[in-house]
Amino acid sequence: MTSASTKRTALAAILFLAAAMPAYAHVGVGTTSSFTAGFMHPLSGLDHMTVMIAVGLWAAMKGGKAVWAWPLAFVGVMVAGAALGMLQVPVPFVEPGILASVVALGLLVALAVDLPVSAGVAIIGLFALFHGHAHGTEVPENAGGLEYMAG
Repeated sequence: MTSASTKRTALAAILFLAAAMPAYAHVGVGTTSSFTAGFMHPLSGLDHMTVMIAVGLWAAMKGGKAVWAWPLAFVGVMVAGAALGMLQVPVPFVEPGILASVVALGLLVALAVDLPVSAGVAIIGLFALFHGHAHGTEVPENAGGLEYMAG
């Protein structure tokens, strides 16, 4: 006989699978040529929200220089990654890297991992490169991308 707990877990899994929709998070989906589209993109994707919150939480948990260094590293390297994407410089494993950033940064926060600020900058910078590259490749070839990236 199946326990009530197992039945609830199976029902929850079925409901989550039924509710799941494709992410359409990057490249070729949606509007990518306006300030508004650029502004709304990070707020409309669970991957972006999760990573931004994780970087902020981890920095706040670390305190000191990390409070400004880690978010600044994310934004700065993300801009560099976007430039690489707009220049069509290939970066391998972009989408898996974005997924890894959600998992790894979530674990770093959940486990309250205390690393030196420089190590945090390196980890966050690597993940920001993937996020930025994905954004850069979204910019249409006939647009400079400045309006979208400014958003």
